[in-house]
Amino acid sequence: MRSAAARLSFAVVLIAVIVSCAGESAADNLVRRAHEAAEVGDWPEAFTQYRNALQEDPFHEVAEVGVRAATARLIATVPGLRVDTEVELLRWLEGEHRWLEVATVLDASVIPIPAGWAMMGTKGGRPDEQPRREVYLDAFAIDRYEVTNLQYAAFATEASEPVPVYWIDGAFPEGTATHPVVGVSWGQADSYCAAAGKRLPTEAEWERACRDFDGLTYPWGSDWDPTRLNTTMHPLAAPDDAWPWLTTPASESPGLVSVGEPETGASPFGVCNLAGNASEWVADWYDPVAYETLGDVNPIGAGPPWNHSIRGGSWLFRHDDAELMVDQGRCAFRNSSHSFDDPRVGFRCASDPE
Repeated sequence: MRSAAARLSFAVVLIAVIVSCAGESAADNLVRRAHEAAEVGDWPEAFTQYRNALQEDPFHEVAEVGVRAATARLIATVPGLRVDTEVELLRWLEGEHRWLEVATVLDASVIPIPAGWAMMGTKGGRPDEQPRREVYLDAFAIDRYEVTNLQYAAFATEASEPVPVYWIDGAFPEGTATHPVVGVSWGQADSYCAAAGKRLPTEAEWERACRDFDGLTYPWGSDWDPTRLNTTMHPLAAPDDAWPWLTTPASESPGLVSVGEPETGASPFGVCNLAGNASEWVADWYDPVAYETLGDVNPIGAGPPWNHSIRGGSWLFRHDDAELMVDQGRCAFRNSSHSFDDPRVGFRCASDPE
């Protein structure tokens, strides 16, 4: 019996033959270009051309078969796809409202981080980032994306957990399925990860996934680049003023965007949205002088137990906080909170090797 990959490859070849034997319409031409891109592994281009073909002819059977074969083939390879390919796949599935497959990709997209030494902190940064130090971390894995509304809704229903205050009648706002869930407590984030067979990452793990051993300032390099993350400034008086913006289209107000956007902001490991979109709960209790006594192997901040640590910049800052916005996007930046309903804070999960 042939493997699934072989059957899919055969299907692609067969489709190409069908197209070549018929009179080529505009849609046929686009499908042929999609097949050519798929054959060389250029999946973003393949999906773009499939999408163009179906816009040209919504009932083009060959295009639809090609899309489904390519989609099945790609889902079977998650994790392991390039960031741009996987994000393109997610956007395609969203556009088709194939939410079960969207959730499958999100749940499966876990990035392995090898064991080794990692850099924590900075020499000239904030006091709570000093002294700069090297720590050893065992191998772990971390989710490529922040946990989304779609994923959290399934958990909240199963676990009878309360949903965030900006959701409407118990459901996330329309058009926000793949936005990061925010406004959840540390305990809710911890419970979600446990239910998924995972856990929250430690500060050290989060920072390693962000900057690798080279000690990058930002996930993408040494220089601030606002085109690589979702963040904005606005004249708000307090974070609570931001809740309405989470229920309106992004074109009308600042707000969250779908996870993975923009993919150019991914870290060297391919982990997305570490500098913007939602800030993220991590496992540690926050201690402003932790680096003075933190262990050298798999460190985790154990106290004092009143504020949990937060990592990563968020989607929203006060209009007079430009310096803070740039500073908080750094991989080494540390923050904390005891709030359970901050519209800027979400989370992602980590896990240990099986």
